[in-house]
Amino acid sequence: MFAKTWMFIDEIDYKTRVMAMLDTPAEIERAYQLCEEVFVQYGLDRYLLTLNDYSLSVVLNYLNVRTSIFLNRNEFERAWQPILLFERYAVGRMIPINMEGIHRDLKAVLMARQGRLADACVVLREALDLDCTSDVRQRLLYTLGGIETSMTGPEYRINTLCEALGEAEQEGDEDRIAMCYREMSRMFSYLGQGATGLSLLQKAEQYYMINHQEQELMGTRMYMAMSYLAMYNMPKYRSRFTEKDMERFHQQAKAYIGMVDVDKLLLESDQAFYYRTYGLIYVDIASIEKALAFYQRVNAYQDIKDCEGYIRTIRNTQVQQGNQ
Repeated sequence: MFAKTWMFIDEIDYKTRVMAMLDTPAEIERAYQLCEEVFVQYGLDRYLLTLNDYSLSVVLNYLNVRTSIFLNRNEFERAWQPILLFERYAVGRMIPINMEGIHRDLKAVLMARQGRLADACVVLREALDLDCTSDVRQRLLYTLGGIETSMTGPEYRINTLCEALGEAEQEGDEDRIAMCYREMSRMFSYLGQGATGLSLLQKAEQYYMINHQEQELMGTRMYMAMSYLAMYNMPKYRSRFTEKDMERFHQQAKAYIGMVDVDKLLLESDQAFYYRTYGLIYVDIASIEKALAFYQRVNAYQDIKDCEGYIRTIRNTQVQQGNQ
């Protein structure tokens, strides 16, 4: 029995490491199939109570990978299964601090996608009190900063992403630096500093071009399209720029979304973001409805709320214009 248990643990450890390396969009399906194979073959929940702390850590790491895969597949309801299993069996056990930090990061991402932004921030701030290594701390700060940037209430803050960027620069983590640039651009757009936000996006764009990261490059260009659109639409910009400038912003938004080939986007979530952005730029309800259909299918509550609001606003505007 002892030998069988170690064979079981060794295979879980091996397959978890394999799955953890399969983090590109093209490999998510393969990782998912591996994950299902492990979970079904071993019935993990039957073993967890009998495992020692080291063996349990191997399986809990697997559950984090499983959560990550479900998030990448936008299967938000199913992502709760490994989250809850992790919490059920980790309580009172000695597990690595980084593993706990990653678990909380994944949980916060899931909560945010389902519209629980304030709760997600609480989870992340608690995780930041753990003594995680710098790479996990950067991840937590980045996630927290991105969620805070999406909030408009009194809990809204602008410093978290700056802290995440500072730590990423200190570590020389260029991938995370580029990610911070992208997320911080949203913050500056909300503050009415669109030119600063765009300069950060241009830095990220240059990095992804040099490193031939096509998916991230297209994602950055969608962000750039949205930034120009925000400058075109927001009243605070209209008071500072001429009509000619405003029209140039609109044309730039069209140019950047035109650089993105939706058929080459590997994740459905990226495709939905494309249709959402395209629909807002061209005032095309049908495109926004494509994005909305995806968000409804995966129960992404905040995105559903946003898209429904866009559609309602466009229709109200069209009615008002028709009555004039």
